[in-house]
Amino acid sequence: IVILELKQTSDENEDKVLIAQDAVEQIIQKKYADPYIKRNDIKAVLTYGICFCKKECVVVGRKLK
Repeated sequence: IVILELKQTSDENEDKVLIAQDAVEQIIQKKYADPYIKRNDIKAVLTYGICFCKKECVVVGRKLK
């Protein structure tokens, strides 16, 4: 299972890595992955926070299971 949280900023000076990390934290804090983590038939739960800024994209991932 892959869970994505997408973020966007138009400010090129913002820390896009931090925004992507915050997106992963949002997945964890809001328990988006919990139903999948508890299931025995699902072997892996991967989360990705993605931050877009104009033509740039930053991706941060974390394996939860």
